[in-house]
Amino acid sequence: ITIDGVYDGKVYLCNNEENRTVTIKFDKNENPSDYTFDWYDSKSPTTSLGTDSSKVLSVNDAENEICVKITHKGTNESNIQKFKVARSNQISIQNIYDDYKNNWLTNQNLKLCKKSSVKIHPELSNSDLSSVVYEWSKDVDKNGNKTKEKVGGNSEFLNVASPGNYHLTVSQYGCKVSKDFSISAADMVSLSGNDGLCDDEGELNLSASGMNSYEWKGNNIAPNGSSATVKETGTYTVIGKQEYNNAICWDTLTFVVKKKEALDLQVEGVTALCPGKTETSLTANVTNDDASDLDYSWSDDNGHDGSGGDLSNIGVGTYTITVSSNSGNKCPSTKVITVAKVDTVSKPQISGKLLICSGSSASLTIKNLDLATCNWYYGD
Repeated sequence: ITIDGVYDGKVYLCNNEENRTVTIKFDKNENPSDYTFDWYDSKSPTTSLGTDSSKVLSVNDAENEICVKITHKGTNESNIQKFKVARSNQISIQNIYDDYKNNWLTNQNLKLCKKSSVKIHPELSNSDLSSVVYEWSKDVDKNGNKTKEKVGGNSEFLNVASPGNYHLTVSQYGCKVSKDFSISAADMVSLSGNDGLCDDEGELNLSASGMNSYEWKGNNIAPNGSSATVKETGTYTVIGKQEYNNAICWDTLTFVVKKKEALDLQVEGVTALCPGKTETSLTANVTNDDASDLDYSWSDDNGHDGSGGDLSNIGVGTYTITVSSNSGNKCPSTKVITVAKVDTVSKPQISGKLLICSGSSASLTIKNLDLATCNWYYGD
């Protein structure tokens, strides 16, 4: 027969607790109804404090020795249990301790490095840690419902391998205290500026963020702290380092610099001025980008320039057009067009079968053709 709530001969009242109930526990083969109970103070053994199998003790009983006489109704055999009522030196959780660098984590989350774990344990206020029971748990989501799931065992230490919201309950002499804390994933390195390398630009400026310091690796790369310049396509690596109060975390990001797509520039128009003709027009078109994103720039060998997709009323000369993307999502494209004057045009010669029978066909070929195109027509 034991008394639930008695620890080392004492019943402890926790902080701010006015009373505590203790209950007599029997072996599973025993029937409590076979016994009588008589509670009393050892100073007044003849004054009964109750006859139930449980007893509510209060602060008024502190430092008193409480007794209960348990008597079997059939055999009349008696057993007397004695204990004292004491005020507990309430245990409290001051903080959560990280073993990585022996630092206390004060009012902040513990950071967990990528692909790593950390051992933690609490800082308790009591110097007497006997009979302390530890219960660790973590918030989990099961079928859309959040619940607490026990992790670890009755140990002062907990090995944490994943971020999340954690809870610790510490019990001593029936008194309990809890603390909630969070463990979050450490920051990771991120990259900006890797939108492709253009042939005529020659280099690409990259920028890393998210951590304290960076190390760049790759062929023909020029690092400068959190930024770097590359001049050719290929595979590169940036390694980020972040120092926290509890750890030094590293993160490695491997990325590929590719050749960026160029604008598909096409120029249409007559580039040969036949005798008697002095002007022509050119029209530029881009087929792989939105027209509102484009910027056209024209120039000629006489130092003139212009803008827009059309160039009108131009004469003989060499014209250069460059089209660029205002958003920078594609590489610029340039074409050079020569408008030439044709003084004479030789008479073309037509060869082939000029006489055919009804129902047959023939092929005709033009020779001595000075111009790039010709139009066939039938009739007068």
